[in-house]
Amino acid sequence: MNGGADIRVLAPLSAQQTRSTILATRRREHAESSGFAEWLAHYVATAEVTNKEDNDINLIQQIGVASSRAAVGRFCHLEAGAWHLAQYVRRRVAQGDA
Repeated sequence: MNGGADIRVLAPLSAQQTRSTILATRRREHAESSGFAEWLAHYVATAEVTNKEDNDINLIQQIGVASSRAAVGRFCHLEAGAWHLAQYVRRRVAQGDA
């Protein structure tokens, strides 16, 4: 993407809190180009909007999970990777390793 890659790491700290870290990498030629500052300002502004939308959705999901009416559901068989990740996170949180 634009001569680089973005990596987002979501680290659950508890059932109510997650640390989000974003690493944005770009090729040196792009970072040293004359239009980079303008591009970066646009990138940051767009990311702030997108991240707020994602964070708002995640907050609503966490509130829902904490509800006494929440029920544990099953993942679709096509989402095996997500299920394995959920099990890993569940074990880490339960062990206090998060």
